[in-house]
Amino acid sequence: MKYLLLFILLTTSLSCTDEKIYLDENGKETSRENALYYRNKPVWQKGVYIMDDYYLSGEKHFKGQTLDSLGIQLDGDATWYLKTGKINRKENYKNGILAGRYLPKSEAEGSEDSGWEEKDLVLVATALPQDATPDKQRPNTEHSIAFKEVMAQLQTKDLPLVETTNFDSFIEAEDYDAIDTEAGIDLKLFQLDQIYPDFYGENRNYRIISAYRLVFSDAFYAVVITVKKSEHEMESLLIHYDLEGHRMEHTQVAYDEIAEGMSRSMARINTSGLTVHQVFWDDLRKIQEIEYEIGSNGEMNQVDKKQLHEDIANYKLIDRSLQELNLDWILFKTNLIAVQKLSSWPEEALIVLPRIKQEDAQYLEIKPQLVLVNTEKAKVTHTFYEKAAEAPFWASDAVRLDLISIDVVPYPISDQTNAYGIRARYTGSSRVNPYQQETLSLFVKSGDVLKRILHDYEVVDAGGEWDGECAGEFHETKKTISPSQNPSHGYLDLVVHHTQTQTKNFLDGNDDCDSQDQVSTRTSLLSFNGTNYEETKGSAVVVQDGEKEAFSKFHPPKLEDFTLETYSVKDAHQLGDLKIISGYYQSAEQDETDWGDCLVVLDAQDKMIFKSKGAGDVYLYEPHFFRNPNDGKTLIICQLAFEYAFGGDVFMLENGAISPLGNLNVEGYDEDQYLTDIVRIHQNGEQIEFSFEAEKLVWDRGGEGEKTMPNDNLKYIYKDQVLKLVRQ
Repeated sequence: MKYLLLFILLTTSLSCTDEKIYLDENGKETSRENALYYRNKPVWQKGVYIMDDYYLSGEKHFKGQTLDSLGIQLDGDATWYLKTGKINRKENYKNGILAGRYLPKSEAEGSEDSGWEEKDLVLVATALPQDATPDKQRPNTEHSIAFKEVMAQLQTKDLPLVETTNFDSFIEAEDYDAIDTEAGIDLKLFQLDQIYPDFYGENRNYRIISAYRLVFSDAFYAVVITVKKSEHEMESLLIHYDLEGHRMEHTQVAYDEIAEGMSRSMARINTSGLTVHQVFWDDLRKIQEIEYEIGSNGEMNQVDKKQLHEDIANYKLIDRSLQELNLDWILFKTNLIAVQKLSSWPEEALIVLPRIKQEDAQYLEIKPQLVLVNTEKAKVTHTFYEKAAEAPFWASDAVRLDLISIDVVPYPISDQTNAYGIRARYTGSSRVNPYQQETLSLFVKSGDVLKRILHDYEVVDAGGEWDGECAGEFHETKKTISPSQNPSHGYLDLVVHHTQTQTKNFLDGNDDCDSQDQVSTRTSLLSFNGTNYEETKGSAVVVQDGEKEAFSKFHPPKLEDFTLETYSVKDAHQLGDLKIISGYYQSAEQDETDWGDCLVVLDAQDKMIFKSKGAGDVYLYEPHFFRNPNDGKTLIICQLAFEYAFGGDVFMLENGAISPLGNLNVEGYDEDQYLTDIVRIHQNGEQIEFSFEAEKLVWDRGGEGEKTMPNDNLKYIYKDQVLKLVRQ
């Protein structure tokens, strides 16, 4: 009906002398500068007028024929097009009366929003109930008045909202709205037969069971109507009507079926758009996410579409956790979800779910919902979410929240307690006034929940102003945090190392861009007050560790052309009476959990006294040797690599016996920074420390948990027969 109205609005504008008439999006005559499309002068041909409309960019907008030069009485096929060239709608008229509508051969072939190809459409030849006579094509005052009266009767709901209507929403009789003639509502006003051609068919039993209004703009009406299509199927539609009550746009916002229970839809609607999740249960819950923007005149424009089950890392882990907690994906900003498997507790993974509190085109408020999962048992063990309206939240506006991340390494704040670090990064939108901020929050286990003990502590603040070419001034403050040895109220104080950099860019005498940096540092302290950490004034007193013994790297003699039965030897070294061999184990009876490259030790009689667990088929398994000169203890690190390096296995040789210590699952950020080149090893009593000379490290390179992180006092510690990555 929207397009029929456009013809009427032109009746006072068309004349036989005009070659082109420019029209705006409401079908009103306007200047070329403000026009959406134009109409050529109708051409008389074989008893009808041929009419063609075109978008200003040249694509066809409408093609049809009428019985009059004013474009009122359509006759024959009438076709409306999208700018893509696909068909938006096609109908058939006989002497001004709507006789049939073309529909896709399959419901899966396109949509009214994305358009159809001509070959996809077939004519529904039955006469439709809303005969489009010339009278009905003209503005209908009675229809408009009745429609507005119905709009006044409907409940108006506030935005934003989540639409999840399903069969469970309609259990009792009072769950059903009175949307029928008995309630004084003429169902034809909703024009649902334009969406469901057989809405009034004898063998169909459509029923409107709910309807409410939303307000996006005063330029159109928006109604969410729930239609029960059968005893086993229902859907909710968001329908836009113009101010005279003619249907313009629609899309599905909720769907449920109980015959097979394989599919469902739901939507999150805000004042500027909506996000729809279409769910299909197979061997995996599959979700398609579609985002729409809503224009000021009611147009619905699809702006994004993605498959969450394909595009989101660790989808199965997240989905399993959401199902255990009975939560829907639609509640969360999916592009900001963070998941991290933790370095020293491989059976644990932390998930941060950004739960939406408020959402608009340029503004977002989210509250973090944390889920700690035991991945071995596939069970949620701890959660965090503050339901209270006044609870802290993260806001994103002109300074955009563009990343939520989880620190790989927890913060040890007591002998029994580790704090999990969650970071939120914000980025400004100005090119000449760049800005970035990063905050850190800490959480600890408390019973079966997580408790926040540090809230949004700023660890990065960077900005500046420049001319867009070279000249400008910038500032950056970075803070790294490490535990001290002094407790307050049961938790260790945290030492904050501040590094402030002032940078000035300028053109030198050769017109080359140069820069000068001025760097200053200081320390402060975060102390626990019994509830949370707070920063204290003044500088921190850093307690120094006792004297440490350093390991030095050495190179024992290589054994050339050494062979060993059932092994493909890659490296062989003579270390005193022992032979240290690395190679590929070749056996017809391979253990699926223990095969490939490994470390082998032979005694003076070439008897095997040690074989490590196989690392699989790797490109490199190269031993590097480190010795404590004070006690002769030797550490062997076997560097692992495919086309990239990915850590190393550590072994300790002491008093003629060798034992595995574990795996150092880190590498330097730069490709030439191999683990065995950047590692520094010290012994502090019974504790062995592995630190790294690199500004940034990559943890679990090539694995599911791969993450780049700043080297803020990260170390592997071997203590009590356990090797862990910690902060110190």
